[in-house]
Amino acid sequence: MGTCPACGGKTVAKCGTQKIWHWAHGIRQSCDPWWENETPWHRAWKSYWAIEHQEVVHSDGLTGEKHIADVKNGAGLVLEFQNSAMDDGERTARESFYRNMIWVVNGLPFLKNIEFGAKLPSPDLPESMDMGIYPPRGARPEFPYYRVSENEPGAGLVLLHSSDDIREFVDSTHVGHRLFTWKHPRNVWYRSIVPVYFDFGGAEIWQLIKFNSRSPFCLRSTNKVEFIRVNGGSC
Repeated sequence: MGTCPACGGKTVAKCGTQKIWHWAHGIRQSCDPWWENETPWHRAWKSYWAIEHQEVVHSDGLTGEKHIADVKNGAGLVLEFQNSAMDDGERTARESFYRNMIWVVNGLPFLKNIEFGAKLPSPDLPESMDMGIYPPRGARPEFPYYRVSENEPGAGLVLLHSSDDIREFVDSTHVGHRLFTWKHPRNVWYRSIVPVYFDFGGAEIWQLIKFNSRSPFCLRSTNKVEFIRVNGGSC
């Protein structure tokens, strides 16, 4: 028997053979309104961080509000692992409360609705910063774009190019960014003001990010092991 550091309620050690060992409230509820039923996916992700960084009580010094972060690393960064759908109200509340945080979202439930499209060049290069990319049409291997430097500011019509013309540049500078289409998207994640990563179950996780201010959202691949290491965990 233990005690919850957030509410002082009794907790029970869960030390079975089917799941990672963990503490749970004595009844099937939590003192935190942001709590959701933990899945093996949740517990697997949390296990990459030392136990003292898991289920950390985060407090607001002004209001006294408390919530339990899935992981809070040694640098104070909060990682929240989200399996179920979420509305904008809760997303905004969590981001405002934690501020310095990252979302890792279980993407397997909607992976069937994701279609990867064309590769993109590195967005950090001058040539890429001069590009405005048009939204993708399915899984086409090329994309249309315009160059800001070739058009008058605020122009209604722009000169379009095809990425086929710069294929060597795209291939040689590609660092993981891909266009994509998403049928029945969970639009709440497009409105997040903190980094959002989708876990589709492979060796890579994918950050939802804009290529630049004139271009649509894309997905950027990141090695999962490296992501965990950079954020204070280990595999």
